[in-house]
Amino acid sequence: MTPSLATLSAPDTLMPPRLGGTPLIRIDLPWFANVITAIENLRKVKTGATAAAVLYRLRIAGGQIGVLYDGSLYAPFLKISRQKSLELRDVVNRLVDWCGQNPKGIIDEFQEWELSFNREQFTTVFFAEVTGFPTYLITQKENYDIDKLINSGIGLFPANMLKKVPETFS
Repeated sequence: MTPSLATLSAPDTLMPPRLGGTPLIRIDLPWFANVITAIENLRKVKTGATAAAVLYRLRIAGGQIGVLYDGSLYAPFLKISRQKSLELRDVVNRLVDWCGQNPKGIIDEFQEWELSFNREQFTTVFFAEVTGFPTYLITQKENYDIDKLINSGIGLFPANMLKKVPETFS
C-alpha cells in the first residue's frame, strides 16, 4: 500500500477533556499505519534504481516524518525518537534534492547504505518509544456505550450529581 499525498495530514481527533483531567487523544491507527508504510517503503530504494523511480517514495516518507514530528497531535509525546527522525529526514531530504537535480541518476551503494542505516536506527528507537505509550483498548462494559463514555461520559450521570458529590469529578 503506497500512501498518497492525502495521507500527509495529521489526524485531528482531539477528544473533549474530562472534568478536571487532561484531554484524551484518539489514536488514529490507519494514519500511523500510513506513516510506518511510508518509512518501510524506503527499503525499496536500492542501488541501481533511477532517481526518478525513487523520488516519490522519498518525498512521501520525508513528508510523513515531518508531519508526525512537527504537525501532529502526537508530536509532543515523541521525544526520544525525535533526534533519529531528524537524522533520517536529513538523509531523505538530501536524496530528494539529489534526485531532483539528477533525474536520470542512479542510486549508488553509499546512498542506499546511508538511507538504510538511518531508517533502521530510527525505526528501532521509534517503535521502542511508541511501545511505551500508555495505550489501552477499552472493552464493552454491560450495556454502556464505550464511545459515549469516552466522549461525553459526564452526560450519563444526573445533572445534579456534581452538586451532591463534587469529589467524584476531581
